[in-house]
Amino acid sequence: MHPSSVFHRALNTASVWGQLTMASGVCDHSLYAWTVLPLVLSARRFDDIEKMLPIQNGLSKNGLTSSVCIVNLVMLLFYREPAWEKPVLVSAKKVLQKRCTLEEKAAIGCLLALVDGDWGRFSSCLSDVSAAKRRSREYGENAFTRQVSYMAMGLYALAHHVRGDEMPISDALRDDAVFRLIDSDLGDGAKIRFHVLDDPPGLLNMMKMMERPAMFLADGSKQVLDIERYRNEIVARLDG
Repeated sequence: MHPSSVFHRALNTASVWGQLTMASGVCDHSLYAWTVLPLVLSARRFDDIEKMLPIQNGLSKNGLTSSVCIVNLVMLLFYREPAWEKPVLVSAKKVLQKRCTLEEKAAIGCLLALVDGDWGRFSSCLSDVSAAKRRSREYGENAFTRQVSYMAMGLYALAHHVRGDEMPISDALRDDAVFRLIDSDLGDGAKIRFHVLDDPPGLLNMMKMMERPAMFLADGSKQVLDIERYRNEIVARLDG
């Protein structure tokens, strides 16, 4: 099997498992920003955005500041709601003036550049996202994990999705070993493949390939992910 095929199968599998195993409801959909969203975008599973960030939830309002900003920018690009544009852009520019990590600022800068269609700034910020990942000393990072920035790959894929052929490919990205793993002919969901597990865990294969429900917010004023309802819907669909 070609290395890129193995890579894409792993991305698809990881992105689905990330959604199915979301276990914390301490904040709203900003929780996806640095966890599952980069994998979903890298795998070009854009239909999953409607499951993870349904328009009915509205904009994110709580969680890590950079996460709220990233999720709201992605929702703005994806749904194009006119009423969201001003508050999202104003908030993002304010976040850039605060104390953030280089990776956070670069990711937000990429998304702002994508909104503006500024490819020079987008390419520069995207390089910064990759560079910041390689220098990361966050808990759990090691020499291997620092070589792959799923956030950078995801932003690159998102740019192609929302802008199509308008987006030029810079020489810096073309020469990056990580980005060479992305097949140019990988359509939006057209070639999705998974790692298929052998029995006895056949249920796991069913869960990966099932039609998943959307992740809505819980009722009430807390504005957190309704993990319990999501799990109940998953179980109901498997039983059905």
